[in-house]
Amino acid sequence: SAGGTAAGQNPNGGTAGAKTPPSKRSGVLVKRVTPTGSSKGVLRPDDVLLAIDGVRIGIDSTVPFRSGERIAFSYLVGRHFVGETITLSVWRRVGA
Repeated sequence: SAGGTAAGQNPNGGTAGAKTPPSKRSGVLVKRVTPTGSSKGVLRPDDVLLAIDGVRIGIDSTVPFRSGERIAFSYLVGRHFVGETITLSVWRRVGA
């Protein structure tokens, strides 16, 4: 796991460093980051996780799975082995 906890909420979306989020169509709110997790120092509470490995996370915390189906975004994290790199797209409020 990435060592963070994300809730199924979509407070905002957008690009890293923006003062205000440009959309409310995707992403999940990071509520906490596990101190011993691999995302420590990368993710922060109140970040919004927009995509994993280029796959956009929906407003309902799901990602495309099979034709016409969706699955929880944690599926994408679980496909990786410990030590592998995961590419994240994150929105973070300026000054956070």
